[in-house]
Amino acid sequence: MSIRCSPDGFSLFILEQGNVFFEQKIHAPVFHVSSEEIKQLLSGTSEINLYDYNEMQVHVESDKYVFLPESTFKPRYIDDYYYFQYDRNKEDIVLFNRTAGWDMVNVFSIPFALHQALNELFPETIIRHHLSYFLSEKIKSGEDGVYVWVRAKMLDVVVVRNSSVVLINSFSYRTPEDFTYYILSVFEQLRLDVENTKVKLYQRNNTTEFQSLISDYVRNCKVILQ
Repeated sequence: MSIRCSPDGFSLFILEQGNVFFEQKIHAPVFHVSSEEIKQLLSGTSEINLYDYNEMQVHVESDKYVFLPESTFKPRYIDDYYYFQYDRNKEDIVLFNRTAGWDMVNVFSIPFALHQALNELFPETIIRHHLSYFLSEKIKSGEDGVYVWVRAKMLDVVVVRNSSVVLINSFSYRTPEDFTYYILSVFEQLRLDVENTKVKLYQRNNTTEFQSLISDYVRNCKVILQ
């Protein structure tokens, strides 16, 4: 089972041999409710208790994160790394993930109530930031290109050049034109070749609206289902 937590709720997926055979969305402001309310929301989903799982994955979306080189990272300083960039918030907890294959560590925050609820419900499960998952599971090949994780109102951009990550950034957008602007801005700032640089859009659905707009400017753009 895979559970994705975002500010507007949970998405539950049950997979068998890599194929999704159950999916459910639970709408709730999970970043602004108590741990008890979160546990009630998830415990009330019968599918969580109906199946035996070989693996449970929990991914949490957070727009506040800091990537650091593995060589300089020391776990005891995670608060210092994080609060050097972001304001201190007593309602949040700072966590970290190592990103397999990239020699980087992602330091990020999530609401303390959410962390408490997930730890009580799934005590053996590591909570992963959505970009930690994206890097470790989707971009692990190291192929050069622009990788975009598409969310409802945000896009996360990872640029790999010469088999190294040279950019990780997130942008908010309202329209497909906004979305396209940010992608093209990344191309301009990093002087990427629009003829040869591949763009991969990781989306929840198979719509081609973003792809069609970007393809007016970039030769190679592909949609991949999340």
